[in-house]
Amino acid sequence: MTRIYGFAGRWTKDFDPSALQQHAPVGLQIAQIAPQGILLAAPGLTQEGNLLATINGQPVWTRGSRAWQPATAEQVLAAYRENGVGAVADLGGRFSLAIIDGDRDQVLLAVDPMGIGRLCWARTPSGFVFSDSAEVVANFPPLKASLRTQAVHDFLLMHMIPSPDTAYEGVRKLEPGTLVVYRDGSAVVQE
Repeated sequence: MTRIYGFAGRWTKDFDPSALQQHAPVGLQIAQIAPQGILLAAPGLTQEGNLLATINGQPVWTRGSRAWQPATAEQVLAAYRENGVGAVADLGGRFSLAIIDGDRDQVLLAVDPMGIGRLCWARTPSGFVFSDSAEVVANFPPLKASLRTQAVHDFLLMHMIPSPDTAYEGVRKLEPGTLVVYRDGSAVVQE
């Protein structure tokens, strides 16, 4: 079941936010920061001003006075406002998270150090799409990614498709303990 799905970029005459809503899996809540981005999430999402965030899993703080206590979306947003992408360095446990920052005009995606959480992403002609499902990203209306022939070979030979590749052309998967920051049309992966 898809629990995270979002887009950041420009709405064009060929694509608008209603297309994302129509294409979205059933049961996801929606929030939008126009024109920067739209985020759909289940079981829920947090919005504070121009920040949208969702966390899937059970993240915990690994440093400081809150060490080994559960990290809520509100706390992660507060840490993000204070430390930017550095806030993710203090998280452990099992999680995937997405933050759309309308003030900085950027998207931050991150998965836990063990890679239990999953997030996939792709750049599109008009922006950046992401989900915890590679298939959902591949079927994003402006993208419509095709299957990768090499992925079929990988799966038949190794019974898996090695990260950061996925079964779809142009769709990437975050490796364990990494994050991706999308800003100004480019996506930068950081360890």
